[in-house]
Amino acid sequence: MGEKFPSNDLYIGEIVAAYCDEGSMTDGMPDPKKLRPFVLTMPDNQCWDMGEHLGKAWSIGKGYRAT
Repeated sequence: MGEKFPSNDLYIGEIVAAYCDEGSMTDGMPDPKKLRPFVLTMPDNQCWDMGEHLGKAWSIGKGYRAT
């Protein structure tokens, strides 16, 4: 199953469904500001929240809490 990397596995897939709590919706649609998703970019190891830089991964992780 896929090529093995020294310390990471790589998975490629297709999202076929997604679900959202009604409290995270506006006008029947998921509201990103309510969901507050964040991403980790590699190889620079930075965390981003809807386009805003949160900080360096593994340095800020314990102090970051979604509300």
